[in-house]
Amino acid sequence: MTTTNKSVGYALRSLYPGAFASYRGVIFRVTGPSQGPLAGITADMSETMKVFESLRGDEDGKKLYDKVSKKLESHIKEEVGRSIPVKVLHVVVPEKIDLRFDESLDMIYCSDSACGTLDKLSYNKFPPKDRMPGCRKCHQSRVQQAPVWIPQKLGNKQGQALLGDPAAQGIIRNMGVHQIFCYFSKPGNKCSHPQGDGKCVLDFVSKLGSLKMTDPQRPVDSLRKYNPHCPKGLEVPPIPLERLHRTTGYWYKMDFPRESMTVPLQVSAAEPRVIEEDPEVDEVNVALEDVKAVILNDEIVDLKESVFSRLRVLELTYGFRTGNRIGGVSSYYLDGHDNNVIGRVTETQGFVLTLRPEFYKRVDGIKGSKYPEEDLDYLVDVALHSIKHTLLVLCPTYTGFEPDKFFGSYDALGPDRGAKVYVYDTDDGGNGGFAAIMKNRQNFVRMLKEISLRLSCPKRECNLACKQCLFIKNCGNVNRKLNRHLISDLEMFYHD
Repeated sequence: MTTTNKSVGYALRSLYPGAFASYRGVIFRVTGPSQGPLAGITADMSETMKVFESLRGDEDGKKLYDKVSKKLESHIKEEVGRSIPVKVLHVVVPEKIDLRFDESLDMIYCSDSACGTLDKLSYNKFPPKDRMPGCRKCHQSRVQQAPVWIPQKLGNKQGQALLGDPAAQGIIRNMGVHQIFCYFSKPGNKCSHPQGDGKCVLDFVSKLGSLKMTDPQRPVDSLRKYNPHCPKGLEVPPIPLERLHRTTGYWYKMDFPRESMTVPLQVSAAEPRVIEEDPEVDEVNVALEDVKAVILNDEIVDLKESVFSRLRVLELTYGFRTGNRIGGVSSYYLDGHDNNVIGRVTETQGFVLTLRPEFYKRVDGIKGSKYPEEDLDYLVDVALHSIKHTLLVLCPTYTGFEPDKFFGSYDALGPDRGAKVYVYDTDDGGNGGFAAIMKNRQNFVRMLKEISLRLSCPKRECNLACKQCLFIKNCGNVNRKLNRHLISDLEMFYHD
């Protein structure tokens, strides 16, 4: 893939180093011949130098750089339990991205339950354009990529994927050779089947076994290995798959390969840019003027300073997480020396929500009554992250745009200054998404009222947050550090 101004944002969220991507029904991975943390990324040196100069050439750029550095240090400390100084960051803007086949995904099996033959995807050099190649055994049924083993952290132990460790991108394992040979086949071409003659047939096609899905409602958990094709006609009943051995930091969960198997870890920072005589921005703010007082609590929200604005935004993808948001394992591109990350600086537009110092007082009060053991700064961070999600979660519904067209950031300014939450269009120059929402008074009020209702999570009544209330697809923190109850207790939104 060769990037353009608009596709760089897509690359940061979908085609970062180590990411999985689907092409013609086959899962590939972003990687390349180099062994560095950013394997698969060719830098656009012209744009990379522009970003370098903009982050060091003016005050707004320096502010963005300092904000992102502090956020990045905080995120990594929470994850690995130790401080990693990241004062030197090299932001690489990608020009070309290599999408290559990962050996850990090089296994397919026949979808026909009567066949299920396992095979190597790489044996089929020229798959049809509309689907993956058919089964070599039965020549009719479709095949799909076989499950892989993905790492999960053991309890509260930190994962072993260290900063800048390229081997961390290889922690996803395929089923392994011992899983695909007939399980009665033993070293020395011997057969341990009780009804056999002790000898294994050598001309059996690669001696490959098969997978059998015994319960379609449990497509992964019900998989069994068996061999229905024994040339001797011996009965080979299905048996459970052998789990990978645990390591000091991981256990392994079996799952089907898909694009969402990894998600990017991201940080961003925004700075408002005031332009005199800006008709487009002024038009939106005029439409917002009488809406803000209807829906936002003036005691906690500074209505005058909560405006639609031009923004300069710095976005970084500094690693990825494999597996789920709780037990998954994070890997980073930072190596402690060059600290190369992929990113960009954009000029865009969006909404700036300005919170008064009262915000800190209310969070502190909630802490004393409900979360006495939590650190105030941590709760402030959770509250701001949750507020950002409340402003983003319904934007795709109310605009028809894809979720990755919207993103956000926030600044905790301190008890004396309050805080700011920024939500903005991700396209350079803006895509008009937030402007369209906020110029339509009826739609904007309806969206904010629906957000208020979502905070009660009427469908699931989840503990903290879930897909029915605050989760968003492209959260740079993997939908962690969210708490819908905290936002409700702040009483920031008015609702009927």
